[in-house]
Amino acid sequence: MEKSKKNLYTFSFKLAVLIIVLVVVLSYFFLPYVPDVGEDQKYKFGLNLLSRDEKKDFDMVFLGNSYSFTAYDTSVIQNELGLNSIHINSGAQRLETSLLVADYALEVNNKIKIMVFDVSTATLLRPKKDEKEIWYYQTLALQEIPFSFHKALEVTKFFPLKEYPEYYTASLSKTMGRLFRLNDRVNYHMPKPSDFYRSPKNATLFSYNGYMAKAHYPIDKNGFAKSFKKRPLAQIKTDSIWGKDLQEKLIRFVQKAKKGNVKILLVNSLKLFDENYDQEFLNALMEEYENVSFLNLNAQRDKYYLNEKSFYNSTHLNFSGSQQVTKRMCDSLSKWYKLPKQNTKQYSFGPFRLNDVFYNLKENQDKVIKLTFDKLPFKLNDHQLVVSLFPKDTAKLSKYSKKRGFRSDNFYVKNPSTNNIDVGDSKSIIMKLDTEINDSDIEKIKVFFYKSKDTLRLPSYDIQLNN
Repeated sequence: MEKSKKNLYTFSFKLAVLIIVLVVVLSYFFLPYVPDVGEDQKYKFGLNLLSRDEKKDFDMVFLGNSYSFTAYDTSVIQNELGLNSIHINSGAQRLETSLLVADYALEVNNKIKIMVFDVSTATLLRPKKDEKEIWYYQTLALQEIPFSFHKALEVTKFFPLKEYPEYYTASLSKTMGRLFRLNDRVNYHMPKPSDFYRSPKNATLFSYNGYMAKAHYPIDKNGFAKSFKKRPLAQIKTDSIWGKDLQEKLIRFVQKAKKGNVKILLVNSLKLFDENYDQEFLNALMEEYENVSFLNLNAQRDKYYLNEKSFYNSTHLNFSGSQQVTKRMCDSLSKWYKLPKQNTKQYSFGPFRLNDVFYNLKENQDKVIKLTFDKLPFKLNDHQLVVSLFPKDTAKLSKYSKKRGFRSDNFYVKNPSTNNIDVGDSKSIIMKLDTEINDSDIEKIKVFFYKSKDTLRLPSYDIQLNN
């Protein structure tokens, strides 16, 4: 009997050791190289930036989908209100998914003051079981959130397990999803860091903290005018878009946010088409919870200066449209939350002014400068706009600058009066900056207009640094 027990103990010990060895081998020699369901690099970067210890200074977080990250310019919010904001949105993300992402955001960052959720009609609707592509996008978002029992319970409630077992498994946990694909050896790859993101060349004007400044122009001019002024369709009733489960989940999160003194802003984004948006549930929610506000950017459409270049399809904004809705959002935030507007220094060039400057020289995302003028006269057509970056250490200069004995890396826009973006009441010029100079290296930034034998004698300015 004792011999049998000893053999059993020996077998159990060997089995335990074997299991541990297998787990270690899987964890270190296989799972890091197994492909995920897919990836959204911008979204992964945003999540990582939000949760890193040295970056926990975000005041405002946007949650949702591309309706948000193409519309709300984080650089405008920073300049106008002094709020450091970030998008942790992903494509086609539904509100049920966003609420789980928001739970994670509050866990990893206790400095968040405002959370913004898109509540456009399409965002509220749970995907139908046969909408595989939409479930794929939910999986992309959910797999980046670490496993928890709360997450597993909530995902299991709404995710179609029988139809998409692989997506469901990955939605619970990225590691579990990789176990599902251990046999996919053809697609094994080296893991990539997720703390770096620069937008693809020519795809966007720039990206900053998850905002994507788009500049596509596929909408027909006559088609725009017809669609924008078209009478709205019949109203979709509350019960059709706000399911009981979704209402309960939002209420639970609002209660959680209230305990942490976090404001909730729900936004219906601007679309090309008008709509009769049913606010019945949201009105009741705001009446009961003082930390909830609702902003319908699709209302009072006559306040915008929009044209066919403001949208790149019926539901997504180009840069020119995004500037207008972001400023309208800033006005509402300032009024509702008693946030004073920042005093932005203006630079006079005589007949026109430089009203707003934003630049980013952080290494881990797009290096960019955005200059917004009240107007740009046609007399500048034969000038160049020049932006010069002067580093503290000339070793940071580009090879081109060193070779020519320059003290700065210089960037040029020819014919600035025509090479700009009309944003309604002003003109913006955006330059991506291909430079080794970063935030800690910069000594000054000079902005001026240049023309050989110039007679206008426009001044040059050293821009007040914001770091």
